[in-house]
Amino acid sequence: MPREFLIYSQFDGRCYAREREGEPVHGFSDILAALEYVRRECGDAPVSITALDCTGRVAFTTDGQRPSVASRYRSAS
Repeated sequence: MPREFLIYSQFDGRCYAREREGEPVHGFSDILAALEYVRRECGDAPVSITALDCTGRVAFTTDGQRPSVASRYRSAS
């Protein structure tokens, strides 16, 4: 069963990551930094990530993909 994370931003521009039922980890400069945190935290284990925009709407979900997938998008830009 994949670990579940919620990533969201606030109007102050900071990003937060929170594992289900856990305390939020904050201080990320952007969503990519938060995704990298999840990747480091989980290694190659599967995770489910839900990212919300600053209005609280779902921006995207990964539905159990490995967190390392996010690093491929970062290196492509």
